[in-house]
Amino acid sequence: MRPALTELIEAAVCGDVVVMCRLYRLGRSLAELLELVEDLAGRGVGLRSVGEQIDTSSAAGRLVLYVFGAARGVRTLADAGRTMTGLAASRSGRVGGRRPALNAAQIAHAEALAAAGTPIREIADLLGAGRSRLYRGLRSIERVPLN
Repeated sequence: MRPALTELIEAAVCGDVVVMCRLYRLGRSLAELLELVEDLAGRGVGLRSVGEQIDTSSAAGRLVLYVFGAARGVRTLADAGRTMTGLAASRSGRVGGRRPALNAAQIAHAEALAAAGTPIREIADLLGAGRSRLYRGLRSIERVPLN
């Protein structure tokens, strides 16, 4: 836990109310937040969040916090599930990396020109590609003798 927060929690006595701007500032996870709320409630210390309008010094406020926490937990699980589903779908139909600069027709044309003895520099200029790209495209076929 953070030192200033630890100091605040230790200094709180029965009847105090800890006020914060947002609940997420109090804990890094829902479990940590609920554990801290239980600890404070056991010592008679209330908790008030200005941003969410939650006050745990009453039973109704604690109920709202638990419902809020449960809803947030469900939302987090749903978000994680959607993220994993999206990543899996993305991986199934996608090959990573940069798109090839030359399509299959351009490579076939370059292959024919190279087989006819046209210098690679002229073929690259004709196709509007760099020589290294052209070499890579022709090597991917592995049937053309390179100049």
